This record gives sequence, C-alpha cells and structure tokens, in this order.
Amino acid sequence: MITKHPPATVRASDLKAALPGLGKLIPRTPSLAVLGCVKVEAAGPQLLRLTTTDLDLALSVELPATVEKGLSPFLLPMARLRELLAGLRSDEVVGLGPSIKAPPVGEFPEIPQVRTPGLTLPEPVVTSVLRAFACASNDPTRGVLRSACFDVSGTGPKAHRIVGTNGRALFSSNSMHLPLKQSVILPDHPLWKWKPLADSRPWTLRLGKDKHRAEVFRMEGQAWSVTGRLLDGPYPNYRQVIPGPAQFMTTVTLSDSALEAVTRLLPRLPGKQLANRPVGLHFEKGRFGLLARAENDEPWILHPVDRCEMKGPDVTIFLDRDYLIKAMSFGLHRISTGDSVSPLQFSRGGDLMIVMPVRAIAPDRIERPRLVPAVEQFASPPA
Repeated sequence: MITKHPPATVRASDLKAALPGLGKLIPRTPSLAVLGCVKVEAAGPQLLRLTTTDLDLALSVELPATVEKGLSPFLLPMARLRELLAGLRSDEVVGLGPSIKAPPVGEFPEIPQVRTPGLTLPEPVVTSVLRAFACASNDPTRGVLRSACFDVSGTGPKAHRIVGTNGRALFSSNSMHLPLKQSVILPDHPLWKWKPLADSRPWTLRLGKDKHRAEVFRMEGQAWSVTGRLLDGPYPNYRQVIPGPAQFMTTVTLSDSALEAVTRLLPRLPGKQLANRPVGLHFEKGRFGLLARAENDEPWILHPVDRCEMKGPDVTIFLDRDYLIKAMSFGLHRISTGDSVSPLQFSRGGDLMIVMPVRAIAPDRIERPRLVPAVEQFASPPA
C-alpha cells in the first residue's frame, strides 16, 4: 500500500519515458518475484534512481524528483508502477513509496559497483558499437557472437576495430584508437536499441571486476547506466573473411540519393516471404538497379535506381535484403565484389560490412519493364 504522504514524487512524463527501458529487463513471467520489480532509491536530494535487472544486465535510470531526506531503498512491482501511471497526464506528479506486495529490498540482486576511470566514447565510436550490435548473432548457441567486440589487437594509430557478426554478415569499424589494455566483448541485448540510450552521446565505458573476480563493465550516459558481465573470448578470427583489394573485380560508388532511394524502395519490393529474402544488385554499364520477384518460378524484375560510378565488368549478385537495408542505412556507399558468388563488401571511410551472397534460382531470367528510377521517385530534393 502506498502511504498518504509518499516519500518520493516524480513527474508522470519522466516516469513514462523511463518505463519502456526498465521493462526490457523484466520478462512477462519472472522466475522470481524480485525480478519483476524496480528498485527505487535516492541518488541525491532531488534525484531518484530506478533499477531493473535480468541477472545478466542491470539498467539504472535517474529522474528529477522530490525525495524525502533519509529515504530507504524499496521495491515496486513493475505492474504497480504501470497502474500508478494509468490515466495520468504527463504534467501530473506520481507518488512512490514502499508496497506491501513487493519482496524485501534485500532480495534484489546486487549490482556490481564499477568505479574505475571511465573511457569516453564519442559519437563515431558509439555509432560503430550500435552498428556492430545490429549485425550480431541472435543464435543462443553462439554466445560469443551475440556481442560487439572492441578489438585492440591491431597495431598502428587507427588499427583498433569494433566488430559484430552473425556468421553471414560482418560489420567492422577501424578508424579509431581505443586506450584499452585488452580486447573487450560487450553482450548484445534489446536494451541497446532503447531510443533514449541509443540516441545519447557520449557514452562512458568503465571496466572492473565483481566480488567473484569476473570481468564486468559499466556503460554510462547522462542519466542512465548499464552494468553487466563481459563475455569470455576468444572472438572468432573475423579478419580472414575480409577480402583484400586484389580480390575485387568490380567497385561501384553510389550517391547519397541512391542510398536513400534504396532504403525506401526495398520495403516495397516483393519476395519478403521467400527463403533468404533475396534481392539482386544489378550493375550494368554505369547503372544500378535491384532485382526482385514474388515467387521462385517468376522472372526477376529489374527496378532501376540510379546511375553510379563503376569500375570493372558488369555484375549481378544476390543477397538477403535485410543486410542490404542495413548497409544502406549505415551510409556505406562503396560496393566491391569479385564475382556473383564472392563475398560482397560495403564500405565508407573506415567502416565496412561484409555480406555473404545467396544462391538465386534462374538469376539470368530478367525482365526490364519501363520504370521510373527509384532515385527520382524517393530521394529528397537537394537543399
């Protein structure tokens, strides 16, 4: 039961913004009642800290609040917090206090304290980490690939890489130097996609050990922190799948307008239900188009996109459209390949993405209807 004079009050708008992130660590049916709760504690005279954990990761969010002096930490079930917010306007205030339905606060799992000096990750590094997570594996049997790897084994001023791969696609960014003594593997989690976290800049990384001497990390933003254990390596030797320049026969550079056009055209193309969700990249005499079809017994339809800067022979290569949309959204405008069955490289500056092609049925059965190039349909006009 909430007391008549709650020991803490917070704006409904701030609490509503925090709950989606906190909820990402709470399953629908927690194995333990305490894992369905939010830990509430004072972080300052006018600051409240809310924490949830799934035993692997913990998220803490700090909110402006009115906090009673000497407030003792307490737990609130997530369901109770949602009840308190139901029907409230964003400008209203929510009172928070201990609930008789919550377990004792002492049962809440201990969160490791990491107080080592922090490493500031600026905008390009944070963006690379998020892209590595976007290319990480979802396979629960391949734990080390469900991650982003900070690889500091390279030598040179900008030889360190941030890498993510699922075995069929690989993202790597190597235009940086990280002052780390050893490589670090951060676990992936849907939490990293939470918008207030993903849009926050910069991040601060702290490394340490918990009471069991396990390697732990703490990633911090302006009003949030994520704490968890690092993954044990070794990380796979991803360098062996990155082709050397001599292996490329055709290199194409797309305009930014073409990247935008592809991003908008792809969701409209048929064939999403087919195995490997195939789409073809067709480069011919300085022109670029996409090949798609609704069924495997139909011909491929060429959807022209734009002109392109092209070096090397004409080529057509098929790949999973999900990887193409990622490469385009990352802004990787240079496409290099050896032939139709070789790994495909998307790149820009120090960022690259390697994608394995897929086998297409009757790849030469192409129809060319008179269609308006996608760059004229979708791309934004120049400023």
